[in-house]
Amino acid sequence: MIYTIGHSNHPIDRFIALLQQHGIDAVADVRSTPYSRFNPQFSKEKLQAALAGAGMKYVFLGEELGARSKDPMCYDESGRVSYRRLASTELFRRGLDRLLTGMQNHRIAIMCDGRIEQVGSPHEVFARPANVFVASFIGTPQMNLIDAQFKSYGSGKAKVAFDQQDVDLSVNPAVAELKPGRVTLGIRPRAFTVVSEDTGDTIDAVAELIEPMGAETLIHARTRTGNDIRVVVARDKRVKTGEALHLVPDPAQTHVFAEDGKAVRA
Repeated sequence: MIYTIGHSNHPIDRFIALLQQHGIDAVADVRSTPYSRFNPQFSKEKLQAALAGAGMKYVFLGEELGARSKDPMCYDESGRVSYRRLASTELFRRGLDRLLTGMQNHRIAIMCDGRIEQVGSPHEVFARPANVFVASFIGTPQMNLIDAQFKSYGSGKAKVAFDQQDVDLSVNPAVAELKPGRVTLGIRPRAFTVVSEDTGDTIDAVAELIEPMGAETLIHARTRTGNDIRVVVARDKRVKTGEALHLVPDPAQTHVFAEDGKAVRA
């Protein structure tokens, strides 16, 4: 199980007490810069020493999972970080692998910048991630994060443009309050239904790699402009490499994140 925590301005004893309250025995620090001018007790070396004194492990994963990547390919044309690009890098995936490996032996809290990203049970965090950051690491296989342009909302559907096409997607009605602009779509691999043809509300991709997982099959697909899409289907659903896929997302599992990364929902 993984928790998330922000250090806020807590005294270090209070911070450690919060961790102990939830049985945490390891902290993964995903701050891009593991230092705090106003709360020096949370600078990397001091935090590591304090946690060790409480019998807890510390690992720095800011280079792998931090939001301020050194890779220029992780930023869009306006200079903003693209979480889809960030989450698709090999470095980010290695960071996730380290977390998943650590989960086998430790109860881990991911420490973000000085704020609590989300409080809730693992199921709540999985089903209703508060922002793109939480969505990017909760769940296996990882959630699909798709950069898109929100155009309009009507009749329960959002018209979004991505991959050189307009798609009408059923989404949370709170999206109606958004102004046209950049959004990130979050869709879990198990939230797709594969249909026989493009109906105007499908995401189209081509299967590139088929990965059997026992009762399920993981399909690695690619859209016409190169976006990676992960799709999980039942084992008896036969898909071939090179096959065109028309994917309808489950509205209840289609998340829209505004330009600031926060989830848009009622």
